[in-house]
Order: sequence, then C-alpha cells, then structure tokens
Amino acid sequence: MIQSQYEDYFKQRDNTSYNFRHNLSVYCRKEANSPLDAINLAKDIIGRMSKEEQEKTRVLLNKIKKQDESINQFLVRTYFEAIEAVPLNEELVKQNNKDNKIARPFYDTISTNGQKVDKDSSLKIGDTIENIAFNMDKVFGPGKEKIYETVTVISASKEGNSVVLMDKNKSFYEIPRDELLAGYEKQQEKLHKAEVQHQRRNSLEIER
Repeated sequence: MIQSQYEDYFKQRDNTSYNFRHNLSVYCRKEANSPLDAINLAKDIIGRMSKEEQEKTRVLLNKIKKQDESINQFLVRTYFEAIEAVPLNEELVKQNNKDNKIARPFYDTISTNGQKVDKDSSLKIGDTIENIAFNMDKVFGPGKEKIYETVTVISASKEGNSVVLMDKNKSFYEIPRDELLAGYEKQQEKLHKAEVQHQRRNSLEIER
C-alpha cells in the first residue's frame, strides 16, 4: 500500500467536525468489532472536541445523514462503509477470526454448533437470531436508541455470563447470557402466538 493510501485508511486527522467521519472510519478499521463499537467510538471522538466543534459536528451530521436516518443509524452505515473499504490481508483476517472471539478464560465455554446455550432453552450454538435489539445511547443528548441486527450465536459461557454473536459481516457482539436468553424466549413466545393466530385465521377461511 502506498503512503497516501495508508494515510487515507489508517491515519487520523485533527479532531474537528470537518474530519469527524474520516477519523471515525479510521478508528473503525483499527478498533471496532461491530457497529455498536462504532457508536461508542463516535461518542469518544466527539467527547474530546471543544464545545464549539461538538455543535458543528451535530449540525453537520444532521445535514449529511439520509432523511430517514437517525444519527446512530448514520454512524452504523459509516462503520460498514469504512470496513468494506479496507484491503483485507492475512494479518487482519487472523485478528478478526471468530476463533479468537470464542476463546474465553472459562471452563464451561461452548462453541460447537448444535450445543444448547442453556438446558431450559431451545437456543443453540450456530442458531441465527433475527432482529435482536441493542439499546445504544444517543450520541447527542439524553436517551437511547434501538439498533437491530441479525446475528449467529458462536459461543457462550454461563460462568462468565457472556454470549458472543456474529453478524453476516463477521462483526462481533458480546452480551450478557442471561439477558440474551430472556430476550430470546420473549421473541419465541411472540412468534409462537403469531403463528397460532395465523393458523386460526387459515382454519376459519377453510371452514367458510
């Protein structure tokens, strides 16, 4: 990679509103394992700006985001565009290999497809969960915003109360095991009720 390309991909610039998106992209390529990391990185970058630059950044992001996007959704899109532009090499692949994410200092870590995450749950390693919601702080102002992802379960530990998830872009998310199981069971209950209602409607239509 020539020097100008390297600096464009991996060298940060002055921490100003004008350079915010470039700097966030650089940090995403170096440090982020998921879009959620990108939102936290954005908060850190903005937090180190002067009050004047923070306000300029808020105004700028509201101007350049799509009409139907929130700022957090814009940051998620920035993350995916940033990592897509990175020229993959063997070292980068090894650093982000899911085996590295599976390794945990807990004796009970499971990572084999088909193993149950918990004896009282139907959730297994290798299962895909659609529309899992992550509550993220808004970058500007109070409040939280839900970010939805479709992910695969790749490892879990009861002792460490952790589950590692991976999305289709091989971004990683580590969340509390008990929180995931509770949310998954609620999701399954809703899906089951919806399926029962659908079957009832079909049955009534047939009887007519």
